[in-house]
Amino acid sequence: MTAVNWGDAFRDLRSPPPGMLLFGGMMVNRVDIQHFLDMRRSLRSLAHCTRLLLRYARDRVKYPRGTRLAMGNALIARMATTALRKGMSLRLNVNVLTLCEAQGAVRGVEIEYQGQRETLHARRGVVLAAGGFAAGALAARYRPHTREHFTMSPPANDGAALHLAAALNAREGADRASNFFWAPVSVLTRADGSEERFPHLVTDRAKPGVIAVNQRAVRFVNESSSYHHFASAMQDAAENAPCFLLCDAQAMKRYGLGLARPAPVNNDALVAAGYLHKADTLAALAQQLGLDAQTLSETVARYNRDAAQGVDREFAKGGNSYNRAMGDPGHQPDACNAPLLSAPFYAIKLYTGDLGTSRGLVTTADAQVVNTEGHPIPGLYAVGNDMDSLMAGTYPGPGITLGPG
Repeated sequence: MTAVNWGDAFRDLRSPPPGMLLFGGMMVNRVDIQHFLDMRRSLRSLAHCTRLLLRYARDRVKYPRGTRLAMGNALIARMATTALRKGMSLRLNVNVLTLCEAQGAVRGVEIEYQGQRETLHARRGVVLAAGGFAAGALAARYRPHTREHFTMSPPANDGAALHLAAALNAREGADRASNFFWAPVSVLTRADGSEERFPHLVTDRAKPGVIAVNQRAVRFVNESSSYHHFASAMQDAAENAPCFLLCDAQAMKRYGLGLARPAPVNNDALVAAGYLHKADTLAALAQQLGLDAQTLSETVARYNRDAAQGVDREFAKGGNSYNRAMGDPGHQPDACNAPLLSAPFYAIKLYTGDLGTSRGLVTTADAQVVNTEGHPIPGLYAVGNDMDSLMAGTYPGPGITLGPG
């Protein structure tokens, strides 16, 4: 998806978090990431990356960031492009006050826009698509308690749609196996006190030479499992959250770690900020992290013995096709395992986090919201994270919040 023809409207499309962009404004997908990792050992990858960089350079002459869009940004841009082509107007920064009913059906909304109240009428119905409640006060009620938790949802995902629907006696889903789509998150605190959150989805945990340890300095999870399962394991015991993601110099050079980029990027600023921990020995790293040095040394030694043979007998890292796809397919003898041998050693702290809510408004198969008696509410629909997930609190794959709508 491209935003080349958007003109000034491109500035209204919210950019992803800085840590998920390359070179200050270039979006990439998982295929692109693998090409960047392989560009020094594959002519095909070098050519792919060169094309991306040349396009990005051209974009930055005219635009605040790259116009090649990926993932959720591409989805929203495609929807907005279609809407604009059909002559629809898109209003931003609108506060929806109430749902309006007429003749027993939802027929519009009362809004506040630019300081004025206005009623918008709908011929067929109103669709609630406000992103769920992961960033709202309601979230703490429905998630397991951990010491600190960070959502990747924007502040506007505060449960407004659920509040509006409650006035019509709409039914909310029951508690699920998980009321959220979980992900481990690291947090950079900048000099001005602002925070940057980074979700550890596909770029580091599954890679060779990377392991996670809890506060007892022992491993507790298959690091190459999905981000939802990884963060679920963090919630299984208090000692698992927060935890630490570790790697050696070779893994850092090849893959990076969180916001720390692979070579040739200099990550000293992240060390100075306290986000990235760096030490010449495992014992010194343990001291920085407040871990028992002997236990950490034993944990790494135990993992290294298996990793040297391309296996992980303790937690089966790299044990299935999903694990290996998230690892480094070009690494031998195993896509996910390599000993941590080369100093300096690195670590970052991981907290429990989420990408959004799975608990929401109960709907019919046609996305029509039902009331507490199970009857459809005429004219009211819910999609995305405002809809109660049909996956019942599981997370079989990315994008699952999109399909049900």
